Amino acid sequence: MIKIDPIGYENFSVSHVTDEECGLESVIAISNNDKKSLVEIKFGAFTSKNQQVDITTKHAKAMDKKFRYAGLNYNSGVITINTESYKDKLSAVNTFFEFISNQYKDQIILYTAQKLDYDFEYHLKQNCPQLFNVDYDAYSKAQAKGVFYSLRALQQFLHSSKSIEHKHVVVRGLDNIGSEIAKIVDRNKANLTVCDNNQENVNDLYASAYFGTCTTNEAHKVPSDVYILCDGQDHLDKSVTMETKALNIIGVADSQLASNKAGYNMHTKKITYIPDYVAGAGGVVMIAKQLEDNKKSLEKELDKIFTRTLSLLNHSSKLRKPPFIVAEQQMEEKQKKVKSQ
Repeated sequence: MIKIDPIGYENFSVSHVTDEECGLESVIAISNNDKKSLVEIKFGAFTSKNQQVDITTKHAKAMDKKFRYAGLNYNSGVITINTESYKDKLSAVNTFFEFISNQYKDQIILYTAQKLDYDFEYHLKQNCPQLFNVDYDAYSKAQAKGVFYSLRALQQFLHSSKSIEHKHVVVRGLDNIGSEIAKIVDRNKANLTVCDNNQENVNDLYASAYFGTCTTNEAHKVPSDVYILCDGQDHLDKSVTMETKALNIIGVADSQLASNKAGYNMHTKKITYIPDYVAGAGGVVMIAKQLEDNKKSLEKELDKIFTRTLSLLNHSSKLRKPPFIVAEQQMEEKQKKVKSQ
């Protein structure tokens, strides 16, 4: 029998959903709004309820910022399913999606940006009508292109030129998105250094790009013009931000900034940090356009990431505040305007 444990969290509806019989353990976090919700499913291993709730709500908060900053006409949300708790994988997932269908009906659209086992993915699509079929390659390329536009905006702000030729760029994390970013950086004649905890990801990239390597633990200490973060969470903590030798940092994977203190550390050191919800919106923009059956306008929407990033950096410089603080203020102002209409 499914057990639902509601958890209050800021402007989100959060629930811990379990079923002991099949070993289901899931956390649902959806921002409170009247719009239809576009909700990402993440499969992962969690060691405790508190850990799963904490990670899910952090992802949900990051996604909410991403949707609002990109101006997407959807509510956002994140669902995590604990792969460590299964007693029967298919039974647990079927139980969960039956619960979702009954609980939310037509209120949400589900998607996952993770590449899943083929048979498992086929099973999900057959048994969950709310699951949207994401083109993973298109998603990764749109995400990477959005990051590249932020990178070009950063160069325009700093040097009055969009070119990254001969700049040293370090890419941390070579999942599908990180690999696509690395390829774009290499094609645009930057000096590229990459790292990943999975050596196979590094080996796979050799056929497509020319690069140097470092360890993930040392990546932030490598002198670089730009440090691009494609993996992990809370990576930019007090220690990393004090030790980093990067001149500029771009977040891609959700929730890179561990605290405002860490953000101010970078600002004090004159390191420009572009938050993940600014640079990393290309993937969800692509999904939104696909849902609207309007793929032709995707390139135009991705190009707005350049404009938004450059505008943010200019405002940040003018106000003498870190970009992440200015971005938060911009979102609050937009929200106030929407509520007043």
